[in-house]
This record gives sequence, structure tokens and C-alpha cells, in this order.
Amino acid sequence: MGTHAHIGIKNADGSIEAVFCHWDGYPEFVGRILRESYIAEEKVRQLIAFGNMSVLGSHLAPIELTAEQVEELGVVDPATHSVMNPQKDVCLFYHRDRGDDWSQCKPRQFPSEQVALDNVESKYLYIFTPDGTGGGTWETKIR
Repeated sequence: MGTHAHIGIKNADGSIEAVFCHWDGYPEFVGRILRESYIAEEKVRQLIAFGNMSVLGSHLAPIELTAEQVEELGVVDPATHSVMNPQKDVCLFYHRDRGDDWSQCKPRQFPSEQVALDNVESKYLYIFTPDGTGGGTWETKIR
């Protein structure tokens, strides 16, 4: 069983758009990756747009690997990225990488932060609040 988390962004009207993350939702993993790799509002919105995920990585999409990296990482087929053949540090999304039905994976909308806290099933809720300059701050909520 994984430590579940929800990752969300606060919109200008105070609403929250959030997605589920199955594995390693604790602050030392998901929290750290969010604070180190998802510091731009645009990248956070792209992350949310992919929908629910199995694993959060520092990269949204597979990266092109050199022959040395393929050997070092033990990647079976460097041209693909899936649950059965994941690239290190790349997010694994339910819809894109497993083919799950989008209606079951799409981001959830909540009218407020409190409603999000009351309705997510995860121990951790990470909320990104844009600062108006393209960046923003992360806040960790524990249920």
C-alpha cells in the first residue's frame, strides 16, 4: 500500500484543481520533488492536466537517453515509457502510461481549499499557490 497524496493548484477564484498520486506521498518524497522540480506555475498546471498518477517524478515526459544512460539505468526499451518500462524520474500517469479511462483519471475540481481537504482520500494534500509572476509556493496539508 502506498502513501497517497493529492497535488493541487489554487486558482484565482480560490478553487482547487487536484490530482491523485498513489506512491510515496509523504513530504520527504512527493513534497521534496514538488518543491525542487515544480516551481513554475506553467509546469504545475501541466502536471495537473495529465490527471491522476501512480508515481510523481521530476520530469513530466520521457527524456531522450544516451546509450550510456540506457545501459546505466537498465532501460529495456529507451523509446518507450510505461508502467512496465518506466524511465527514472519520469511521472507515471494512469491515463497516458497505463491507458486507464480518462473519466476515472481526470483532475478533480473543488470550490475551495477546505472542500478539497474534506473530500480527498489522501493523507497529504499539496497545494501550489501562484504568485502572479510565473512562480508560486507549495503548502502541505495533512489530513
